[in-house]
Amino acid sequence: MTPAGTELKPDEAPERFPTAVVAWFGVAILVLLSIVSMLDRQIVSLLVGDIKSAYGVSDSQIGLLQGAAFSLVYAIAALPFGYAADRYSRRMTLFIGVFVWSLAAIFCGLSGSFDTLLAARIGVGFGEAALNPVITSLLGDMFPQHRRTFAFSVVSVGSLIGVTGALIIGGAVLHWAGGGVDLPVLGHLPAWKFAFIACGAPGLVLAFAAFFMIEPPRRAKDSPDADVSWAEAGQHLRASGRFYLCYLGGFTALGTGSYGLMTWTPAVLQRIYGWSAAQSGLVAGSLIAICGIVGTLSVGRIVDIMFRRGRRDAHALFYACSGLLFVACGLGGALASSAWWFLALILPVKLVSNFAGIAMAGLTLVADKRVRGRVAAIYSVVAVASSAALGPSAVAFLTDVVFRDEAKLQWSVGINMVVFGLLGTLLLYLAQRPMRQSVISA
Repeated sequence: MTPAGTELKPDEAPERFPTAVVAWFGVAILVLLSIVSMLDRQIVSLLVGDIKSAYGVSDSQIGLLQGAAFSLVYAIAALPFGYAADRYSRRMTLFIGVFVWSLAAIFCGLSGSFDTLLAARIGVGFGEAALNPVITSLLGDMFPQHRRTFAFSVVSVGSLIGVTGALIIGGAVLHWAGGGVDLPVLGHLPAWKFAFIACGAPGLVLAFAAFFMIEPPRRAKDSPDADVSWAEAGQHLRASGRFYLCYLGGFTALGTGSYGLMTWTPAVLQRIYGWSAAQSGLVAGSLIAICGIVGTLSVGRIVDIMFRRGRRDAHALFYACSGLLFVACGLGGALASSAWWFLALILPVKLVSNFAGIAMAGLTLVADKRVRGRVAAIYSVVAVASSAALGPSAVAFLTDVVFRDEAKLQWSVGINMVVFGLLGTLLLYLAQRPMRQSVISA
């Protein structure tokens, strides 16, 4: 039963939102573009062996390619894209981002050296920085509070499909291309380079799907102080400073454990257990997709139900508990004696680890409507970019520097999950009380 004084009181009347058909059509487009985004981002994880062979690089350099090179520019670009999402056409902002990252993904396949591949990955990071701010701003204007988390979860499924699609489609492309592909103008390309192009090219066309959405009105636009400066946005952040610090810190920690697992799982299956790139992509991708889709949609519903029943800290509470699952799965995966046991012991974490949409849904409950795009950009900088940079690099550091043994990769992945799972649990536990206070006052 909902405690007295905490009944759901949506901040907007239901009739002020778009119709369900319009809103869910927009969600469908955002899902499609999220798939393309993660497909281009994660294809690298399947090609680690090929890139190392082609350019003679270390695990630490691969960690840089998968993490910091992408994340640094992603973090820098997220802030202007967040401002654009608050002030200008969100459809145009999204179109620019999708087109840029897709073009950069194609250039990954055309690279002639590790340095040019690194530069192309930077371009992918720049374009993808537009996605989270636009999604947060749009969904915040499309759905009422008590339905918002599930909508974010559905969009997150697109990201999950992109991650698994990178493994499944990439594995299929590598198997089909075999010794390489001959293309007009480009000539002969190795299978791994063709995989980059095959994943990036569709985005150049799908970017135009952004213009098929009906952009919802910004409900705060009619107020005289609708344009909020960065200084005023900073005041809002400081007013709920403890919440933002613990909430963003907690999801950053869990994201670091999740990214480390996600980016190195194919390499573990290939290096430790002797699977081929095609086998690891098809099998791991399929299993991760099943667990991830079921988990993401279920968690979105569970958190919405918890919120409707009065748990104003539902998002922080659920993931404070989920951090302990990271710990258990990390330990289990490190001790696995076969590839199938490894997958069985790390897959439960995929039920809860596709949490970006749910985390952003929680932010929309606290953030002023006029600065949602910038708050989402800050989430992208602090949580997404930091964890995407740190997770792959932390695993590589443990392998190259601590263990000094590539055969200890599964231990590096497991330790990364244990450490950051515990940290995430602690910070999200500390975020619960300020979240309750901030949501009620908002």
